[in-house]
Amino acid sequence: MSSPLQTALIEWMPPLEDQETVVSIYRTHSGIELRSGCDQRSNARLICTHRSYDDAYEFAELLAQETGLPLHDLVSDRPC
Repeated sequence: MSSPLQTALIEWMPPLEDQETVVSIYRTHSGIELRSGCDQRSNARLICTHRSYDDAYEFAELLAQETGLPLHDLVSDRPC
């Protein structure tokens, strides 16, 4: 049986150069992570990306509550 971190919900694609900055939400063993950009990470499962930080934060906060995992905001200095 494969680990839930090994199965991506979407296929990873490198960002386009003229594309706006995005904020991505990942699930890791230590919690839900909010990160700037969209990088392929071997130790995390990409959940989704947002163009708006506020929308991404709101979704990540709800996801953290639903999963019972802590939220790690690596984009902002806002306390989680």
